[in-house]
Amino acid sequence: MHLKAKDITALFGRFNISDESEDHGVSRSISQIKIHENYDNDDSAYADSNIAILILEEAVKFTDYIMPICLPSPSDSSYDVEGTIVGYGRLNANSLIQLTPHHAKLQSISPSECIKTHENAPDAVSLNNSFCAKSDTSVPCQGEFSTHFYRKLIKF
Repeated sequence: MHLKAKDITALFGRFNISDESEDHGVSRSISQIKIHENYDNDDSAYADSNIAILILEEAVKFTDYIMPICLPSPSDSSYDVEGTIVGYGRLNANSLIQLTPHHAKLQSISPSECIKTHENAPDAVSLNNSFCAKSDTSVPCQGEFSTHFYRKLIKF
């Protein structure tokens, strides 16, 4: 099942995703969804190429609450780099989606270490497209496959 652009609203600068009164929050309608050409909608949590680009109907201005995060270049293969992930997913299998973000510090790991970590679920790792990180503690949300890993914030 693919979502339609008219059914999605993108939220920016919001801390509590249910609090529409946050004065620094901005919402935008989506005009188009560009799904990766190799995406395979097999209902697998580990579907390869599960990424899409949302084209906004109106631009968003950067503020103290809305900032871009740069993606690493394909040649960036540094491992054992500390970063932070942030997500709104479930805290456990029985909880609801969180309304405020949770975060955790992680270390990026090499593909070979990632495979060892997932040896009981080999389909969880695609050496061509996966990024792996680990933590000695817990991650912020269970099933947070779209969580963003960032190394530092750059203010423009």
